[in-house]
Amino acid sequence: MPGSFRHSTRPIAQAYRENYETLYRRLQPLLKPDMNVFTHNPWGEYGHEDHVQVFRVLDRLRDEIGFKLWMSNYCTERSMPLAMQYFNRKPIDYIRLPADKAFAEEVAAVYRDKGCWTWRDDWIWFDDECFMEAPRSKPEGGGFHLLPMNLFNFGSVVRRPVNAPLLLGAALSSVMVGATIAAALE
Repeated sequence: MPGSFRHSTRPIAQAYRENYETLYRRLQPLLKPDMNVFTHNPWGEYGHEDHVQVFRVLDRLRDEIGFKLWMSNYCTERSMPLAMQYFNRKPIDYIRLPADKAFAEEVAAVYRDKGCWTWRDDWIWFDDECFMEAPRSKPEGGGFHLLPMNLFNFGSVVRRPVNAPLLLGAALSSVMVGATIAAALE
């Protein structure tokens, strides 16, 4: 799609701040204290800066509003250094929910149509998605409790996801976050 991408003439830091504030203003009226909100993790799954930004906006709103914030636990070698800052010494509880694959495909089609799909074209949705409550800050003292963690690599050919009980999924949460943001922007 040559020529279909728009590039900002603004400095990157200014564009980031403006986008952050836009997300904040648009999402704030939609969120309530009794909600469960599902989003990207603080390391952006595979290091995607927009995913990190969405997490940071929602983390700030969680502190202000008081809803429960849940995150995926996908990670790649690219995002591992940032993810390691959030590993904790103790196991963390997580929830497992059935994936609505039909809805996920509908939203993925919107991403593809708009030219912003960042997952593999042959991605196959997991049957279940797992989420952990998002940390309020980086744990002090470090430590490395790695599970549940779903490590993946976009460079390898993946025809089917491995069906293991502790794999976590960000793909569906990405789709849900995208759908929520798209609805807020309408």
